[in-house]
Amino acid sequence: MLSIKNKWTCGQAATIGRVSNNCKKILSKSDLMFNFKKIIGASSIALSLSFAGCASFPAGHVPTTSFSAISVRSKPVVYVDVMAYAGSPESPSPLPAAVPVYREITNQAFVDSRLFKMVTMNPSDKEKADLHVEVKLYEKNHPMLALFTGIVDYATLSVVPGFTYVSSAVQMNVLDKDGNVVSTSTREDSADQIWGLFGLLAYPFASDNLPVVANRVMTNEVEAALKEQYQQGHLNVDLSDKAVVKNN
Repeated sequence: MLSIKNKWTCGQAATIGRVSNNCKKILSKSDLMFNFKKIIGASSIALSLSFAGCASFPAGHVPTTSFSAISVRSKPVVYVDVMAYAGSPESPSPLPAAVPVYREITNQAFVDSRLFKMVTMNPSDKEKADLHVEVKLYEKNHPMLALFTGIVDYATLSVVPGFTYVSSAVQMNVLDKDGNVVSTSTREDSADQIWGLFGLLAYPFASDNLPVVANRVMTNEVEAALKEQYQQGHLNVDLSDKAVVKNN
């Protein structure tokens, strides 16, 4: 009986040993899963912070323009021809899809200046207009910069911020009755965006999201170019009643 009991005890011990080893394996797998979940959780939090901490600002290369001090005695009717391009003035590509948005931006800038009796973009009104102004708007995105800095931002858990920008330019040409360019004004600026922990800190001071800031920057460029043309006297027109727009 003693030998049987001893054999049973040894069997029990062997079974318990196998169970113990299996438990260790299970625990080690559980630890791995737990650590993996912690890594995923931390990465998710960092990624969430990255997107939450997104701030956009105008670069500020073109100062804000004001027409409040300008007084025009006789206002001309202006016909504005708007063209949209992707890229820079040096290497443009036509962007017809953006024309409606750029027309709205340009029209608002011309109307808000209060320099004109009427602003028209209808080709049928071109011959009746006192002035013909051509506005070319350029916009360039930088997706590769956003991708590269985004990877760095993610890899460093948002310690190193991501960055991108939308560069834009406005070229304004005043044309004579024959369609020849009399004067040209050009303005260039950009809308910048950062994200990550630094972007999270800067978010309360941010202007708005990137597309809105980019449109605001372009509006400022149009206004600055328009004011330069006015100050240089290229918007002065002899009207039918011989009244002349005078600069202050």
